[in-house]
Amino acid sequence: MRIAEALALDIEKHLSADRTVVHVRGQVKGSKIVEYLKTNASHRDIDLCPEVVALLIEYIGDRTSGLLFPSETGITPRAYSNVRARSLHPKLVKLNLYTPGAAFHMFRRFRSSVLVKKDCPEDLKKFWLAHENKDISAHYAEQIREDVEWRQMKAKEIGVGFDLPPSVAPNVPKTHEEEKQIVWS
Repeated sequence: MRIAEALALDIEKHLSADRTVVHVRGQVKGSKIVEYLKTNASHRDIDLCPEVVALLIEYIGDRTSGLLFPSETGITPRAYSNVRARSLHPKLVKLNLYTPGAAFHMFRRFRSSVLVKKDCPEDLKKFWLAHENKDISAHYAEQIREDVEWRQMKAKEIGVGFDLPPSVAPNVPKTHEEEKQIVWS
């Protein structure tokens, strides 16, 4: 996913009940969620492999609604620049992987490489990554959008592309309302 799409995710609206599918329907522009996307192909469903589903469930915890990645207010989405500066860059520095200018698009490039290496069908790769299908044979393959069972089987086969360390899900920051409850309880 593009980072702007991820930051706009609402738990109730954009995640399937079993957390295996992400419904991409909006993105963040500035500090607001908008209902339009970068391209027509960006309106899609992304199937998650079991390892990512487990991380997502751990990260969500007992929340049933609200933004997946809320700001401290709990009402607005986290700012891209804050996530990059406060989370991504320090982790890359700690792992000795930081490169000036490193940003979230590197994850899309990595995922694209994993999909190619794992022999993901080209039409499915384009669908998951929101790339336009330009040729006529791709239009005939549009039925993959409706075949959730097949897509999830492929997601499971492909996996993450690397071994996940135990418990890598970050903690959800407490909102101001949650902090007030703790103080006044």
